[in-house]
Amino acid sequence: MKYLSKTFIFLYMVVCVAIFIFLKTIHFDKEQNISISILQNSKKIISLDQPKSISFKKDSSVKYLFFPPGKNLYNKSIGYTGFTTNFFVKAEVNSIVKRGGLYHFVIYSDDGFRLSIDKKTVCQYLGDRPYLKTECSYFLKKGKHDLKIDYFQGYGPLGLKAGYSFDGKKYFLIGKDSRYIIFKGKNGKK
Repeated sequence: MKYLSKTFIFLYMVVCVAIFIFLKTIHFDKEQNISISILQNSKKIISLDQPKSISFKKDSSVKYLFFPPGKNLYNKSIGYTGFTTNFFVKAEVNSIVKRGGLYHFVIYSDDGFRLSIDKKTVCQYLGDRPYLKTECSYFLKKGKHDLKIDYFQGYGPLGLKAGYSFDGKKYFLIGKDSRYIIFKGKNGKK
């Protein structure tokens, strides 16, 4: 009986240590670091820079900057939003670049967008278009940077996907941490 209780205690301790290691090594990231504002326009939108006539605004946050092509604005973090036509999206996130160098950005959008880093326009497509890709490169110094993407949907299908790469080979969605960039919320917290 003593042998059985010692074995039980030993197994219990091994299981506890294994659970502790598992919980410390697995990252349960429930945070949504990208702040977004969805702005319903009361007039038809044909350009990102046209005067705005906002009739409704919804603020939220998402984990990754990916709204799949479709007819209703959807993101895995927030589900279907109900926005289908004539709206703007403003997305903002703080980042820490761990490795300075030339970064490659790929934006798929239907319709127009603008990517700004530290208030400087990096790439844009201002008008109406089907779901197409725009690529651009930008040198980022090591340290903190503010990323902002403005997007608009006029009518018809919609979609937005924004990614980055350091080597031009492996791309990550904006919001996805890598060994190159860490994303933080607007308040600077992870």
